[in-house]
Amino acid sequence: MRENVRYRVNGALNPFHAEVLLEEEVTGRVVGEKISKAAPSDPDWAKAAATASYTCCNLHYDGDWIGDGNWTSLPMIPAGSRIVVRSTGRDRAHVLIEGRKFRIGLDYGGKQQTIGELLAKIVVRDDPNALIAGFPESIQKAIRAGRIAVGMTKQQAILSLGYPHMDETASTDAPRWKYGTDEDHAFTVVWDAEGRVQQIDAASDIASRVQATE
Repeated sequence: MRENVRYRVNGALNPFHAEVLLEEEVTGRVVGEKISKAAPSDPDWAKAAATASYTCCNLHYDGDWIGDGNWTSLPMIPAGSRIVVRSTGRDRAHVLIEGRKFRIGLDYGGKQQTIGELLAKIVVRDDPNALIAGFPESIQKAIRAGRIAVGMTKQQAILSLGYPHMDETASTDAPRWKYGTDEDHAFTVVWDAEGRVQQIDAASDIASRVQATE
């Protein structure tokens, strides 16, 4: 900890997990390690886990709902969490993630993709943690915190933030990707010609919440 710097305690206490962390008040930079404890598993999980796949990226949720908006202001499920799809409907799916029941659905991109196409992106066969471990330490730290950093590749950005909003970003080939922290606070990731993050267009208070500080 540094002198003359104000800190705040942040974290989450919800059905998926509990975590506590210390942040710098102005920058949002996490100090030290998070204290985290998983919630008890669903009784079906012991059997289902044997066939589990992995989450592609960090996912955000509200209660038991994971929408395609993936708002970064919500609590986060880490990339590489084990996931089992239990059933699918017209616009949503019921899943188990690390033993907890969630629904995944289309809030915004229903005209651009089906629930099956969304699941095909979210549910991956290989654990992305092995991939993340090969990145530079600063990139690993940013991904673990669910933040975006200048210089990240598209793959790294997706691991950290998930896929951009399909209703406003037609393709991952687009030069600008739209994300949001909630309904009224959007930010845009701008790509350079090499496919790396060139800049993050966001109001200063939003940038401090979504952009890596190191």
